[in-house]
Amino acid sequence: MVTHNPELAEKYSTRIIQLRDGVVQSDSDPVKAKDQPAAPSHLKRPSMSFKTAPFVKLE
Repeated sequence: MVTHNPELAEKYSTRIIQLRDGVVQSDSDPVKAKDQPAAPSHLKRPSMSFKTAPFVKLE
């Protein structure tokens, strides 16, 4: 939920992140580094290139 009403946020949310000009000012329940999964050491390349991908017409 995004709101500019702090009372509403306090009442209905489990986590509140306050931003100012796109920068995090506070976080009521920050994630700890040990809780985050490790990033993959290498990323797998797609098996199909753009040229060989099937054409799907969106209507």
